[in-house]
This record gives sequence, C-alpha cells and structure tokens, in this order.
Amino acid sequence: ATFDLRAGEVRLTAEGRFENYGRLTHDAATPALLAGVHLDNFGRLEVDSGQLDLRGASTHFGVVRIASGATLRFGNGAVYSLPTDGVRHFFAPSSRLEGAGNLVVWEAAVHFAGPVDATGLIQFESSRGSITFAGVTRLRRGLNLAGEFSNPFVGNRRGNDVTFSGLSAQIDQPVVMGTNSALTFDQAVPTQLTELDAGQGSRVQGKGAFSVLGKSRLDSASLFGSGPARFVGPTEFANLTVQGPNAPAAPKVVEFDGETSTKGTHFFRQTLLRVGTHGTLALKGGEAWRRNSNPGLVQMENLGLARHSGSGTTSFDFGFVNRGQFEVLGGEIVFPVGNGFIQEAGVTTLRSGTLKAEPIVRGGVFRLESGQLTGALTFFDGQLEFPPNATLPVELRVSGGILDLPESTLTVGLIRHTNGMLRLNGGTLGSLGYAGQNPAVLTGHGTFDTRGGGSGEVRPGSPLGILEFTGSYSLDNGSRFVAEIGGLTPGTGFDQLRTSDLSVSSSATLDLRLVGGFSPPLGAEFPIIVVTNGRRAPRAFGTVEGLAIGTGKRFEVVYEVAGVKLRVVAAP
Repeated sequence: ATFDLRAGEVRLTAEGRFENYGRLTHDAATPALLAGVHLDNFGRLEVDSGQLDLRGASTHFGVVRIASGATLRFGNGAVYSLPTDGVRHFFAPSSRLEGAGNLVVWEAAVHFAGPVDATGLIQFESSRGSITFAGVTRLRRGLNLAGEFSNPFVGNRRGNDVTFSGLSAQIDQPVVMGTNSALTFDQAVPTQLTELDAGQGSRVQGKGAFSVLGKSRLDSASLFGSGPARFVGPTEFANLTVQGPNAPAAPKVVEFDGETSTKGTHFFRQTLLRVGTHGTLALKGGEAWRRNSNPGLVQMENLGLARHSGSGTTSFDFGFVNRGQFEVLGGEIVFPVGNGFIQEAGVTTLRSGTLKAEPIVRGGVFRLESGQLTGALTFFDGQLEFPPNATLPVELRVSGGILDLPESTLTVGLIRHTNGMLRLNGGTLGSLGYAGQNPAVLTGHGTFDTRGGGSGEVRPGSPLGILEFTGSYSLDNGSRFVAEIGGLTPGTGFDQLRTSDLSVSSSATLDLRLVGGFSPPLGAEFPIIVVTNGRRAPRAFGTVEGLAIGTGKRFEVVYEVAGVKLRVVAAP
C-alpha cells in the first residue's frame, strides 16, 4: 500500500499510532506534517520533494529515503515546549538511510542504532537537539550543529549535541558547531573530519580519537576527555580550553601538524600539547597559556617549527620541550623558572626579541644571535653557539656532556661547572667567576678573564696547551690538576696553567703524564703552573701521581713564588 502525503497536516491524538508496512511518501512543494502521532515505519518512508515534518516520535525498521533537494525534519511536537531530551526518533539496526536530501533536527533526539552512510546534509534548525550514531558512520555532506536559539524566553542556552559511539566514523565535509554545542567521540577507531568550525562555548569531547585533515577554527571552544585530537590542516584558535582526564590517567594529547596560529588566553588540564613534525606554530604576542586550578601534567613539545614574532609578550606557566626548531624573532616569550624550557634536540635560535626562561640544553643546538636571554643557561649535552664578541649576562651552568667553546670572545655571568667537560679552543671567556665541582673537567687552551677554583679537574691543553686565568685560581679539596708532558716547549710540548695567584689544598692531586713516547732529559725543567702575581709559594699537593718516568729518572716537584715546576732528576 502507498499513503501519499501531498500537503497539509495529519494530526492524531497523543496516543495515536501510524504503522507503515508499505510506502509512506511525500512528493509536493507544500510541506506535509505528521503531528501528535507515533510513526512505526516497517516499510519505506520516502520524501521525494519538498519537506516532511515528523512532529511526533518515530521508530524506523525499514528504509528512509530523502531525495536530493528534499528535506525530512524531525521536530519536537509543540513550539517552545522544549522537553529535556526532545521527542525521540529511533532508527533500528535494520533500518537504512538513503538519498542525498537534507535531514533536519528541530529540538528532537535522533538515535541511529545501526550503520549510517548519509549522502545528504545533516543539520540542526534550532537548539537543544541531539543525534547519536551508535554504528559505523559516514557523513558524506558534513554536519551542521549551528542551529539558532529559537526561544528567547528560555534562560538555558543549551546547544545541539552529536555523539559517535560506534566502531568508526568519517565525516567528508565540514563540521560546523554553534554556540554551546557538543560533539562527542566515543568510538573505537579514530574519526576523520574534513574541516571543523567550533564556535563560542562549543565542546569536542569523549574518549575516542579524532583528526581534522583540513582547516580548523576554534573560537572560545573546549576539548574535553581523554581522546587524542590531531589537527592536520591550517588551524586557528582563540581562547582555547583543554580539559584532559583526571590524574593519574595519561594526559590528553592534542597535536597540531599543520600551520597553526593562536591568540587570547588558553587554559589546560592534564594535557600534552604537541607541534607535529610537519607543524608550525606562530606566536605573535599578547597571549597567555595557563594551567587551570587542577593542573595535573601540562606540557608542550615541539617537533616541528615554533616561532615567536611581533612586539608583544606571550607567557607560559607550564613547560616547553623543543625537539624541532624554535625561533624567537621578536617580542618577548616567558616560561617558568626551573624546567620551563628544555632543549632536547633540534635547534633553538634567539635571533631577536627576548627569551625569559632558564633553558636546559640536553641535545641539539642552542644558538644565540642578536636576541636576549634573561635566565640561567644549563648545559647537559649538545652544542651552544654564540656570535663573535657576544655578551650573555646570565649564569652558565655546565652539568654534563662536552661543551666546546669556539675561538672567539664570550662574556657570561658566573660559571657553575658540576659535571661534564668545558673545553676552550682558543679565544677569551669572560665571567664573574668559575666554580668547578668534582667530577667536572676544565680543559683546552685560551684565556679565562676571571678568577676560579673548585674541587673539579683542571687539564690544560687539547691535548697540549696553555690555559690562563687572569685572576687567581684555587685547587680545593678533592681537586685534580693534570699535566701532560711531551716536549720542552710550553703549550706545544707540555701543558701549562697560568694564573695571577694560586692556592693548593692539602688534599689536591697532581697527575703527571708523559705522552707521545717523550723521554725528558736529566735537568730539564717544566713550569706547569705559572703564577704572575704571587706573594708566596703555594702549598704542596697532597698526592702526586706519575713521578717515576723510567730509565733511572724521575720528576721532582718544585714549589716557588713563581708557581710550580717539574725538574728531571736521577732516580734514587
């Protein structure tokens, strides 16, 4: 049987039911309306043209076909009645949605229990509607949640909600989210979106992952839940809020793998922000990146290109880890003290502007060009690069690895050397002082324009050379001075330390080493420490290693006002 609704209205009582086992069709330009009726569709519901309004509840076990240019509208029943969940329209797993026409939800709740492959646009005409996709879903013409608030007298401005809870979902055309709308991903397989436009107060949430392949715009929107989010295409966001799961659960991962620009103030909880290997992050000042009141773990890592330019200030109150390229081209960027900025790989370049942080360099290259750094610089591994005659008026902390300084002039604040090797390769290093701590090793050749000392090891040359302190030097408790002797000329034949004054602890060690098969002749002298402005001979080293040099000879250590020298004498 065929029942053709061409125009007008069919209205039953609240208990009325309409059962269709054949074909229920609408094919007319004038809208048709089924109101006050519960429709049970076991056959075919076809909208061939115009618009069909279903104002009562409906259950679909058969086929619903909406022809191209036609509209099926799921309504609420009465204008402004606004029930809590809207009138329910249910599509059973056996049902099928066909056609390229539009499916419109007006203050109603629609549930698809089975698979959906929609070739028409699915959209909301008003607010307070909802759609649930509980099966495998593909929306080929996109999804529009941006319905207008139809009742100006209702204070609760709840938007529209769409939930994907099936195995997988794919949305081929843009998703537009209106004010206070919600998009929930609880599916097992990540959802792919072509574009996303999230308006003020909108929320993308859930435990399922999603990715946006094209353009994204998030304006005062929020990302909630544990599901990872990946933005592959160009992305713009302003005043973004990200609320990950409660600790100790793993943080929510939000990755930007395209061109990303930001503005405003952003808030995060239990979130790992990532600039992907193909991503760029453009910061232009006037921004604040904040933890919320329940912070958990919040961190940003850069695998691509992150750049700060402009003249304003951008501030972070959580940590930033660079594994890609990070550039400061202008303005001011601020990170917390301590572990606020960590360089693990890649390149950080201060070309212009100011970096307010205490950078920790664990790998890669940290390069200072003409920009400014205001906090202490800590080196564990990697490479530091400075322009000629550079001044870095901050504390330099060498805590591991090998820090090679080129043959140029560099001026820094205090140098704290607690581990690893600091090697000069000529030139001059000026500072407020050098403090070496065991097991730190100071080596190379060149000039320290400062005074220094500590319990670390001093090893002039690389392998042989002259290391000079324009101020005094103190070999403190537990320190070691290593002198290699391979010839008769200071600098090229044997190591030498030069200093204005010298003090030696009774527990310091002198370590003497012959190199290159050299056999010093009897009577030869080697001034291994030269004191230019001493007032008395230094104290003797508590321990001296390498005095015996074979072939009936040995070194004798001579302490005098001019320093410390070795003399070759006959072995007893």
